[in-house]
Amino acid sequence: IKSLLGMALYPKTGKPWQFGLQQCTYRRIWSKEETRLFEAIGRRIGDALTSLLVFQNLKESEERLRTTLEAAQVVAWEFKSDSMMLTETGPVEKMFDREEGFKHTGLDHLSKSIHPDDRKSFLEYTIKTFQKADKYNSEFRVLTKNGDVRWISARGKSIQDPNGKTIQMLGVAMDITGKKKAAEERVKLQAQLS
Repeated sequence: IKSLLGMALYPKTGKPWQFGLQQCTYRRIWSKEETRLFEAIGRRIGDALTSLLVFQNLKESEERLRTTLEAAQVVAWEFKSDSMMLTETGPVEKMFDREEGFKHTGLDHLSKSIHPDDRKSFLEYTIKTFQKADKYNSEFRVLTKNGDVRWISARGKSIQDPNGKTIQMLGVAMDITGKKKAAEERVKLQAQLS
């Protein structure tokens, strides 16, 4: 290397990086215009590097969240009012006993997975809670493919825009079938002991 032009790049996240330009065939004196151009390119690369690192960190965080939700057997959900879309992360297939890759696309689609006796009350409560911007706390049954009943507990919170209108609801859902069965067994045992 006969001549070198370099600078440190400081993205807004992560460690500093080095950016350089090398001249290998002969010694070179860099002009002011070349130096300014090099610095401008370096700043743009630094901005792009910030975006890339933030995206990479976000991707890693999402993967950690997915792994945590899978391990805890919890589904995180988000319902948006503008699109009426339901986004789910976590073991949805296992919880609702569906094929791999299954996700509910909206509230109507989700209600089809719910036990017929719970559908109406589920939809009424969900819509009322969404409109009132209350905390969401619901328990409902789902039917598996082979006809077994599972109990699901869903909890959430509404998020409002600056005018107080609910724009989305975020929450988690978990399978509480074991807890419900244990409570039923406890009631039966107490009845037998009485």
